[in-house]
Amino acid sequence: MPDELLQTGQSAPDFELPASNGGQISLDGLRGTNVVLFFYPVDDTPGWTKEAIGFRDAKPKFDELNAILLGISRDDLSSHHAFIEKYDLNMTLLTDADGSMCQAYGVCGDGNDGFVRSTIVIDGSGNVAKIMRAVDPVEHIAIVSLLFDINW
Repeated sequence: MPDELLQTGQSAPDFELPASNGGQISLDGLRGTNVVLFFYPVDDTPGWTKEAIGFRDAKPKFDELNAILLGISRDDLSSHHAFIEKYDLNMTLLTDADGSMCQAYGVCGDGNDGFVRSTIVIDGSGNVAKIMRAVDPVEHIAIVSLLFDINW
């Protein structure tokens, strides 16, 4: 995936997607909040489950940084709700059914899943602070924890 699609320091592409907590979430509506977008292929797979539990357990640290965690896949809201309930997840999951956000953020992959496991960090001004593509699900939360050194 070419990084020229999205670069650190650029304004992050706006989005408005259906959210597991009800309604829609837009990037514009999150101004003033740091946003950690993590793209993943499918709900309730072994890799994503490990990753989601890692994010769940680290959420208090993100809260201290005024950072919201948003997971994004093509799964529908009913799948998201079941996954959240099964693992007591404390984050919002978004549905990118048509793949438009996947395209805008340059995280599309091959095959049926459509997404390459990636994390994009956006600062409160709406600019891209960090891009991590094709991350390992087991090591991902440790890598994301390094973001705590970012000057938001």
